[in-house]
Amino acid sequence: METLREQRDEIAEQFAQVSFDVQKCQRLHQQLSQFVGSHLALAFEVDPEELMKEVQQQRTDVERELAAFTDPRAATVRSQIADIRQQLQRRKLLPHLSLLESDDLEQPLRLFKTVGHCRRERYFCAAKRKLD
Repeated sequence: METLREQRDEIAEQFAQVSFDVQKCQRLHQQLSQFVGSHLALAFEVDPEELMKEVQQQRTDVERELAAFTDPRAATVRSQIADIRQQLQRRKLLPHLSLLESDDLEQPLRLFKTVGHCRRERYFCAAKRKLD
């Protein structure tokens, strides 16, 4: 009877050990299944690089539409600015138009040199006063 009790205790201990190992294996199996399931789901999701390409394409399309919308206006504004600049340059030339028509350019040239010389002298005198 004693040997049977010892065998029973031994078998109960082995059963407890095996039972613990089975629970451990079941938990590992469950964790592995969750891990594989979550990563397998990632494999079937949309490729993030593909999403990036689509978003980039959408951005390019929007920029192109915006450029097409603003470009005609900007082009007209640029051409108007260029026309105004040309008109201003022409207006600056109007007072000197008589010089271009004149055959005698020596006298205006002397006058220009004299005026330029006076301007330089005034500039240097003013600079000298500042230094003193």
